[in-house]
Amino acid sequence: MGVAWGQTCKQSAHHFLWFDSGVLKTNTFKPQEILGQESVSNQLDISSLTTLHFSPLSVEYSYSDVFVSPFSSEVYDHTLSDPPPATWSAIPVSAVIVSFTDVSPPSWSSSDLVQLTSLRRLAFVRAGLTSLPPSAFSGLDSLDVLQLTGNDLGFLLTTTFSGLPNVTELDLTSNGITGLDPQTFLGMDSLETLTLSNNSLTDLGPDTFEGLGALKQLHLDNNQIEMILSGAFSGLGALETLSLFKNRLTAVDSTTFAGLTSLRTLRLHQNEISSVAADSFSQFSMLQEINLAYNMLTDVDAFQSLPVLTKLLLNDNSISTLQTTSFRSLPDLAELDLSRNSISDLPSGVFDETPSLWFLLLESNTIAAIPATVLSGLQNLQSLNLKNNQLSSLELDGLPALEILDIAKNSLTSVLPGTFDGLSGVRFLSLSGNQLTTLAPLALDGFSSLRILHLSDNQLETLEENIFNSLDFPASSGFPGEIIKAAREVQCCT
Repeated sequence: MGVAWGQTCKQSAHHFLWFDSGVLKTNTFKPQEILGQESVSNQLDISSLTTLHFSPLSVEYSYSDVFVSPFSSEVYDHTLSDPPPATWSAIPVSAVIVSFTDVSPPSWSSSDLVQLTSLRRLAFVRAGLTSLPPSAFSGLDSLDVLQLTGNDLGFLLTTTFSGLPNVTELDLTSNGITGLDPQTFLGMDSLETLTLSNNSLTDLGPDTFEGLGALKQLHLDNNQIEMILSGAFSGLGALETLSLFKNRLTAVDSTTFAGLTSLRTLRLHQNEISSVAADSFSQFSMLQEINLAYNMLTDVDAFQSLPVLTKLLLNDNSISTLQTTSFRSLPDLAELDLSRNSISDLPSGVFDETPSLWFLLLESNTIAAIPATVLSGLQNLQSLNLKNNQLSSLELDGLPALEILDIAKNSLTSVLPGTFDGLSGVRFLSLSGNQLTTLAPLALDGFSSLRILHLSDNQLETLEENIFNSLDFPASSGFPGEIIKAAREVQCCT
């Protein structure tokens, strides 16, 4: 049958089986044939199996042959190769999963679905839906997941999702939705994940998500949202993840996300944000990740006193200046990305209150010099990227945990003894693309852990014979370093 049985993923009690490759083309196989030898050799218990999944979606089968005993629950997956029934009454009341992919379902009213008392998952994927009847899903008390992706619903009525108190996941991706009524989701008391990505929303008004007190994840990425009015997220006190990337937001202030007291992850990348007020995030004591990459920020004033913030992405903006207080009181900050901005100077003390920092990217700025004390307090820093700046000299000290150091594409002409004092843990060092004409004797002293050294695209003609003597390379390498790259053949003096 062409299926790679070896890639089967089994969970305990075997509620789910996944076949992730191959093409299955048959109308006659039985469940025992699907499981084949594996069910014998491994004593695979399928008595509790409720879901059988094949990926990619090039699977052709007849569900009447497949989804029968010994499966304890029934799945009805209707595709182009398996047309839907003429009426909903043709679907047994025992159905647990019903889906329509690339085919239209029978027309219905809420009374047609009430009979499906066991239904847990209902999906309409690219099913051609342009509207939904009022209270379309009312009475489906067992429903847990409702997927309505790839349709053309446009505007949602206030009663569309009434009568769904137990649904935990609602996916409305790619529906051309232009607006939301404040009471659109009223009554969905158990909803934890709401996805409205890839629609045509332009603004969020007050109380847009009224009644969603249990919501933990809200995905609004890839819309056209320009404005978030005060109170838009009112009542979402349990929300932990908010995704608003790829929209048209231009500013953020203290009212934008008011009420999101449990927020942990905020994704705002790929907007047009040029202004973030200093108190925008002051209420978020639980915030762990902020992504503001690919915006139009020019300064950094809003990221202070966030006690559990671990990840801050500010790359690909227009930031030109950092203040000593830019990252004040960020004791847990571990990852900071300032790549591809216009930063020319690192003021003394700028990283003094980020003791947990282990990943620092400053690539592609205009930094010409780094004072010796700026980085010296970063005792946990493991990766430092200074590639593509304007450094003509460098003095790094006091970075005992550093393992990766990239200084490629700068303006270094020489490396003097003492430049890398205290960097005994560095395993990767790139000096490529500079203007080096020589490496001074003892310049690489102290690199006892170095394994990869890049020297390509420099102007090196000769190297002192003992230049690598202090490096503790493996004896099996045959030449100092597992990888040493040079722009031309390097001739060592004798």
